[in-house]
Amino acid sequence: VIKFADEEFAPLGLAGARFLVPNIPYDPPSGAMIHITKKGVRDLPIIPFIDVLNGEFERGTFIEKVVMLGATSQDLRDFWSCPIGILPGVYLHAAVLETVLSDSWVVRNGHVSTIFLVFLTTFLLGSLLGRFGWRGGALTLFVFLIVGCLT
Repeated sequence: VIKFADEEFAPLGLAGARFLVPNIPYDPPSGAMIHITKKGVRDLPIIPFIDVLNGEFERGTFIEKVVMLGATSQDLRDFWSCPIGILPGVYLHAAVLETVLSDSWVVRNGHVSTIFLVFLTTFLLGSLLGRFGWRGGALTLFVFLIVGCLT
């Protein structure tokens, strides 16, 4: 959000959230980031604007839905780098809208908790390697990675 003089200029996603819920607070935690997931991006339906202009879309598609218009053509160069890859800008605005509406900000752990988790994982893997050999340790590491990716 940019404040200039007495006016506040919100990005498209936040403006959309405020349109849906006029008094929604924009109060992200300190250091918070927008929540962007591959699943969320893949679930966004894309309807070419030319199809909308020509009426070539399923009736009722836009009823009770949030609709964002944006460029997804590589020629228009509205692509931005983010943690899950390079995405069209409209997808990032949709992620802002979803994050604000669901209050699902991503907040980093502190350095102490990160160091503790690394130490704990190393200790557990070392213990399992000593007890079950390298195969048991590798299997445990694989399970940790799968569980980490799913959460």
